[in-house]
Amino acid sequence: MVFSCINEFTDPESYKYMKECRNLDNGQLPPGVDFRRNKIAVETLLRRFVSNCNSHKGDLPTLRRVFRALLLMLQRARGSQDSGALDVLQDRFVHAGVTDLIVQMLNAKVASDITAACWNLLAQMLKAQDHSVNKCVQQGLYEACTSIDDSALWESLQETLSIAGGEVKSLRSAKILPSLTTEEAQRVQDAHVNLANAVKAMEAMSLMVEGHYFPMQQYLFSQAGNARSCNVPEVACMLLDRLCKHPAAADMVDEHEIQCIGGILNLVTELAQGPNLRNQEFLSSLWLVETVFKLLCLEFTHLQKVAGDCYPSLVRQIKA
Repeated sequence: MVFSCINEFTDPESYKYMKECRNLDNGQLPPGVDFRRNKIAVETLLRRFVSNCNSHKGDLPTLRRVFRALLLMLQRARGSQDSGALDVLQDRFVHAGVTDLIVQMLNAKVASDITAACWNLLAQMLKAQDHSVNKCVQQGLYEACTSIDDSALWESLQETLSIAGGEVKSLRSAKILPSLTTEEAQRVQDAHVNLANAVKAMEAMSLMVEGHYFPMQQYLFSQAGNARSCNVPEVACMLLDRLCKHPAAADMVDEHEIQCIGGILNLVTELAQGPNLRNQEFLSSLWLVETVFKLLCLEFTHLQKVAGDCYPSLVRQIKA
């Protein structure tokens, strides 16, 4: 709270502050009022955060604290009664270099939890108050990505989706066991965390291209100028195929898996809209249409049993 409103707490010319200090008692400030010398701007604070993170990329506890603080600032602005507070703060994030910092941290692959935090923070930066997307953040992110060789960022994304897909078989095998050992239960929990990380990453990517943002749609297809390129539509469809390859097994998806399926479908939809003819043609060659028809025919038996409903809300959302 203090970080996002630091200017209000430090401005010596603030009306509220001057009113409180109007009648000084023997030259003393009123109880609970601190002396103010200079106003501290939110953007100045953000620049300090960015500079400190760039100087201490190996200091994982500091990085975790900074990303947690940035996320809380956005959440507070989103819950504010001021409808314009979030847009103003998101724009300040861009101007202070937070988008560049996120790209650099994702490209550095410093730790798996920080990578997940970066994708989550990026999604929160992109989401506007009216459930649309902040165009300033989109543009700033595109410039940050294209200004460096961010090959490692996309390799990290590919690894995140690949890890999530690689654990699907063992996760479904665990569901049919009458009981789980401590080790098996831990593996199931880890698999759910990996699926959640994949969902966060795909949500951020969907917001990167939302609103038919053609430059980023093209960039997710192929990162021209990088040493190595990652085809995001193909990687996403490979994960969808892992989740839905065999109808009998796919019928056993749980809420974590179906959220991942929804994230993939939303991402490929955003990549194709505009229309983006290249992405549309490419996606049509990746068994996507066949997989979608397969999904429409599934009954999702496991979710029906868990929800006690023949047509659970998660299933309705997917089929819609």
